[in-house]
Amino acid sequence: MRVLDYLDYKTLLACECVLAILFTIVFIGLKRIFPQARGAYPAALSFALIVPETIFMAMDGHVSPVVSVLMANSLTLGSLIAMYEAVLQFTGGPNRRWLLWFIAFCSFSVVYYSTEVQPNLARSIVSVAVVMAIIRLFTAQALFKRSMRSTQRTTLRFFGILLVILAYISLRLAWNTYRFGLPTGITEINAQQAIMRATGIFYMVSAGLYFLILTSHELAIRRQGSPNRDRVTGVLNRIGLDLNLAMEMDRWSRSGLGFSIAMVQTDSLGRIQQEEGVVGANATLREVARTIGGQLRGTDVIGRFTDDLFLLILSQTTQEEALVVADRVSAEVSRLKLVTLAEPITLSIGITESAPNETIAQMLQRADQALLLARQNGENCTRVLLASNPDTEAADSRVSTVA
Repeated sequence: MRVLDYLDYKTLLACECVLAILFTIVFIGLKRIFPQARGAYPAALSFALIVPETIFMAMDGHVSPVVSVLMANSLTLGSLIAMYEAVLQFTGGPNRRWLLWFIAFCSFSVVYYSTEVQPNLARSIVSVAVVMAIIRLFTAQALFKRSMRSTQRTTLRFFGILLVILAYISLRLAWNTYRFGLPTGITEINAQQAIMRATGIFYMVSAGLYFLILTSHELAIRRQGSPNRDRVTGVLNRIGLDLNLAMEMDRWSRSGLGFSIAMVQTDSLGRIQQEEGVVGANATLREVARTIGGQLRGTDVIGRFTDDLFLLILSQTTQEEALVVADRVSAEVSRLKLVTLAEPITLSIGITESAPNETIAQMLQRADQALLLARQNGENCTRVLLASNPDTEAADSRVSTVA
């Protein structure tokens, strides 16, 4: 306990808050500079939630327990789920976010009951500690699964092992609290609080650094793979798009989970090129590509299909979900403030969803037809074109339009 005597609880809270702010800024900046950085926004959210959590914990004793304890624990669990989401966006795989939110809600109910109805701090600690361990184990599982087919095997497994150790610490805390109850002496209470905050700081620093290592390594690989990237916009070129389409088709044939594609054209690019030349048009394309990429999930792909045409590959996405993505992308692009054009930039988008027994070329042709319908309907328009009968051969299928 001698070492713990030097760890002041409020000082640890302040350090945790400062580190959380720094990591939040780092990951938001990373996503702004490299829109293709997968999982950066959920990671930023994970650290951002720690800031109000530490504030609520520091207010304990000065405000009602329902504000300090309940809100702080809820933000802690929300932060862990956001980190789980960040890891999943990086690693891929099935998302069990709904299950974790359900477990977190159950813990929230237990904490509320133990705070407002029948005060029992020990029960609250056990509930939160168990859920923290479960979320960390789910995150570790995703890392171990990805490590089997990744060149970053050592880094992923090391981070996974760290999460397993932290999950064990949480379960040990829950068991000791359940079996022996809360410590009674002031020294023991301060020591336990210091251990919990020190563990939280260790987790936060480790998670932030390891996630930065993973993201930086992937960005370096992408830059080395420049033959698959467009030199003007930085997104995938036709070679990269063809490779990703082939992988998505193969994944669909194995898993049965379909996908959608969207052809996106900038309506005003011709006018920009007339007024500003090729330089102005290229600058616009770069900004549009960056903005679109910033609205996509980590598992989605954007590439330059032709001169002024982008192709979005939306993994495990139905046409209804693709329409939501298209609306979000159009709204964000319209907010761009470029010197080259006074009025907002608008997009024409053609969407289609994968159908059984069809080739990539047939799917691309249908998306192109959907884009043509959108262009014929005027600027700032999205159209969906689907195979009329998904049970028939794609070569013989007819198409139908959906506004």
